[in-house]
Amino acid sequence: MAAIITLDRRTVGGEEVQTVEARKLHKFLQVEARFNDWIVRRIEEYGFEEGKDFCYSKLSSKPGSRGGHNRKDYHLTLDMAKELSMVERTDKGREARRYFIECERIALGRAVEQEDSDDELSTVKDRLPLYHGAVDIVVTYRLSFGKAYQALNWFAGVDGFPKMTKRQAREVSGFMGRFLSGDATQRDFERIETNRAALKGESPQLNLIGVTIPLIHGQKPHR
Repeated sequence: MAAIITLDRRTVGGEEVQTVEARKLHKFLQVEARFNDWIVRRIEEYGFEEGKDFCYSKLSSKPGSRGGHNRKDYHLTLDMAKELSMVERTDKGREARRYFIECERIALGRAVEQEDSDDELSTVKDRLPLYHGAVDIVVTYRLSFGKAYQALNWFAGVDGFPKMTKRQAREVSGFMGRFLSGDATQRDFERIETNRAALKGESPQLNLIGVTIPLIHGQKPHR
């Protein structure tokens, strides 16, 4: 399928979804009205909501331009893009709508394939970021590699990296990123403790959680 309008991925309403830049859609539909007039009018006419149907992003201004700091673009969900295309009642509008429907169909197929493979055993390639992350934890918080390795396994609910599924490896990678950036949550550590108890392991509070509790409250870790 030829990409007549490039798509992106943005977080809308707390969920990462496929989106369309409104300016690109406006250009493809060959709308005569100015972009700002068109998009604002359509939002008002059809009751589209920020955070549900679209999100904003600031556009960088060109050197020497006036008022560029106020420019913004709208990133539309495919449902909103389909509706905007349909209401134009033109050949271009119908073409765009069919294109977005096909994009959704392809994305759904890929999601099903991904879901089917999520429970497959992870590969060395899947787990490689976890080893690097464990080393980062050791260097940043001066923990032993064994403690970091153990806590990451408990987050997944297994007793060794090779036993993780592809889904678990991704989830651990996400936790590791939050931990290193100071954004780990209490729920993250409750999950570690719950899985530790289920596996009857030694408490990870010996080091990892003791270092991280201050981060949860927005404080600097004790080195």
